[in-house]
Amino acid sequence: MRIAFRVDASNIIGSGHVMRCLVLADELRALDYSIIFVMRPQENDLIDYVRYRGFEVKKLNIPEEHNSVQDENDYSTWLQLSEYDDAEDFIKNVDKCDFVVVDHYGINDTWELKVKNTLECPILAIDDLVRRHQVDLILDQTVDRNSFEYAQESDFILAMTGTRYALLRNDFSKFRAKQCDIANAFVTHNVLISMGAIDNFDVTSKVLNALKKRKTLLNCTVLLNSSAPHFHEVTNFINNNSHWVRHIDFTENIAELMSEHTISIGAPGSTSWERVCLGLPSIVIPLASNQEQICERLVMHNCSLSIKISEIEKNLDDCINKLIKNYLEMRNACLNLCDGRGAERVVNRISIFNKNIKLRIATSEDIEKVYLWQTIPETRRYSNNPQIPTFVEHKKWMTEKLISKNDYFYIIKINEIDIGVVRLDKKSCSIFVISIFIIPEFHGKGIASEVLSIINKLFPTISIEATVKSQNISSKKLFKKAGYKEISEELFLRDKIE
Repeated sequence: MRIAFRVDASNIIGSGHVMRCLVLADELRALDYSIIFVMRPQENDLIDYVRYRGFEVKKLNIPEEHNSVQDENDYSTWLQLSEYDDAEDFIKNVDKCDFVVVDHYGINDTWELKVKNTLECPILAIDDLVRRHQVDLILDQTVDRNSFEYAQESDFILAMTGTRYALLRNDFSKFRAKQCDIANAFVTHNVLISMGAIDNFDVTSKVLNALKKRKTLLNCTVLLNSSAPHFHEVTNFINNNSHWVRHIDFTENIAELMSEHTISIGAPGSTSWERVCLGLPSIVIPLASNQEQICERLVMHNCSLSIKISEIEKNLDDCINKLIKNYLEMRNACLNLCDGRGAERVVNRISIFNKNIKLRIATSEDIEKVYLWQTIPETRRYSNNPQIPTFVEHKKWMTEKLISKNDYFYIIKINEIDIGVVRLDKKSCSIFVISIFIIPEFHGKGIASEVLSIINKLFPTISIEATVKSQNISSKKLFKKAGYKEISEELFLRDKIE
């Protein structure tokens, strides 16, 4: 399975999008997936670093004339040209692939639809902004994000939301286990300062100057890349204050580095989930408006304190003292928020598409086809309603199901041929009722069993009920084999897997 990542880095974009894509790419490569990155060259684009990590990179064209960024929210200019033109350039460079991952604030449903229709492959969009998409999967690791926020913006798709899907390297879960075993008492504090690899606003210097004024100095480490525009100012400060602060340009072992510290001061980007996974309470300083919501939610969960750039000189010292006073409580809150297994869960979802048997979301164009299937005697035999509905009745029922925000309606495919239906109808907050049928010519091939396995991977966090007629022996065997418990003669239940 060949997977193409469309992602960029630059002085404006930052490095976070590329870094989290590399986490996912590492996990996929470990399962023998073929990986390619497609990136546009620009200042601090990280292309050489992606290659250093062992991945093939295809460079997109550098436009002779490109759009200039007007402000921090002007995401449309991040591509430097139109979505359609970027999609055309991407398609020319990848030739053929089986799956696309896109992580770019400048890419929306126009790009996705063009690529999806041309390459005829599924797309995963990594997002933080609840934008409209035309993809098969969405990943938004923002704390407390709800999948139904995306259901309101897009055609019904599967959204993986919240910190349980945070893309962290697998060494974070290893160091997390060690952190959980560390005794909470008698802590000597070490502070990690990381305002991103670039830190365009030189927030690092503001933080250091504020910390220098403390009555009791703290041992500090500054993580800042040598390509940062204010690198020399920061390192000059550190050289003159080396008795309490040191500098690290870059480390491959970020989990180990974080685990050596007890407090963090940084921007609330993707590294927020790294901090909480290792039980590292933080003072977060938003560098852009799209980070403010993350700040609010980290504060709400008692994992962080938040201050603005303009407040650093005045309020940082009080924040440090407050964090130290409440350290143990905040540390435990962090450890409870993220377990570090998000990349594993995302890979499980992607792996579903690496099979001949696939599910696609049903559309209004399937209404007549599903009706014809429903009229087949073998389909009606064990149905809850053995009477064949009229087409008008069926069309009304299926139309309501397709527009429902509470139910899931999939068409089962094998080798690109539509062969049946699987539905999940919401019964209560955490319980769905499953219905499945496959057209007769594909019976006895283990397809239904494989479909239930796919459903298990897609929906591990809900309970699923199956109602089976007492005389339907084959379906009873099917659900038992799939791990469903027989609650009564006609009721089976699959509890939450995760």
